[in-house]
Amino acid sequence: MVSAPLHPHPVIQGEKISFKPTVNFEFGFGVSAVLSGPGFPLTLHSLLRSYSLGNTIPGVVDDPGDRRSAFDWSYRVPRLRNWLTFYGDSFTEDEFSPITFPRKSNFCAGLYMPRLPKLPQVELRAEGIYTDIPSLDGTGVAYFNNHYLSGYTNYGQIIGNAIGREGRGINVWATWHPTAKNSIEAHYRTQHVNPLFLQGGHLRDFDATGTFVQARNLVFSGTVKYEHWNFPLLSALPKSNVSAGVQISYRPAGGWSLFR
Repeated sequence: MVSAPLHPHPVIQGEKISFKPTVNFEFGFGVSAVLSGPGFPLTLHSLLRSYSLGNTIPGVVDDPGDRRSAFDWSYRVPRLRNWLTFYGDSFTEDEFSPITFPRKSNFCAGLYMPRLPKLPQVELRAEGIYTDIPSLDGTGVAYFNNHYLSGYTNYGQIIGNAIGREGRGINVWATWHPTAKNSIEAHYRTQHVNPLFLQGGHLRDFDATGTFVQARNLVFSGTVKYEHWNFPLLSALPKSNVSAGVQISYRPAGGWSLFR
């Protein structure tokens, strides 16, 4: 079912600024807001209001919009900076910064190893994330607003991490590069949704993807995935499925051009 289009349509605006004080350390701050929409024309005044420090009840005349602030960082370990990087990303709803409101913030943290000791052709990435904020009233507060009910979405898909609302999970990727163009990747994911949010549930899946280039022109790709999930709102019984896909593509050595 598709509802009638909104007019005027809400818009999303955002900015980010990054700093790199050392060779190994980088951090950044970001802000974004959903604004405008029916009854709220997009004007210079409404745009400037989305940067205000004050807040209001969603949907009233002076509503600055559905706003979020973010903080991210990455750190390459000295003497191991070509081997190990730690990173983190966070955002908070309608607050100044995740740094000042850590107990009302969503966090993602991970590590990245572009090569492993004694295994230079293997890279590893692992990260954990949670939006199931402890001791916070109101379930599903991340990616939700009482005025912009479908705010941070694009055709119903959340513009953000796939963990969604009131969730926590882990992702691990391991990739082997036998050559510069060929690769085999294995991925494991697990995620859990708080039962207080739409009855909750969990998901676990494994997948493997391989890409091989032959004669510089033909590219063969294949994927196999196993998934097991249990979300009572969608199904009374747990579900499992297996899927596979194959793709063959052609890349001209000199590329395509209409003008030669």
